[in-house]
Amino acid sequence: MPDRKPWDHGGKTRQQRGYGRAHEKMREHLLQTVILCEECSRQSRTTAGTHADHLVSKAKGGTDDRSNYQLLCASCHALKSIHDQSKNPRLRKRRTISLSGWPIEEE
Repeated sequence: MPDRKPWDHGGKTRQQRGYGRAHEKMREHLLQTVILCEECSRQSRTTAGTHADHLVSKAKGGTDDRSNYQLLCASCHALKSIHDQSKNPRLRKRRTISLSGWPIEEE
C-alpha cells in the first residue's frame, strides 16, 4: 500500500469513513458538557477542548460510544494524530535553507 498523506482518506467522505450523525451528536454533547481538554487536565493544565477525538480510531475498529471519546485541545489532538500514525514529530525531515534564505529543493 503506498504511503498516503494524513488528510488523504482514499477518496472516502466523512460519512463513508463512519463519521456520520452519531459522531456529530457525540461531538455536540462533549462540547456542551466537558469544556476542558482531557489530556491537559490529566497534566494539571487548563485548556479549552475543541476536538472530539476517538481513543481508538474508527479505522482501527473504534465505536461512537462515549467511553471511546475524549475532548482535546488542538495541540493535544495534533500530537495524538501523529502518535496514532506512528510518526515521531522530532524525526520529520526539515528543509535545508540556503545562505540566500530560500529552501533548497531535495529529491
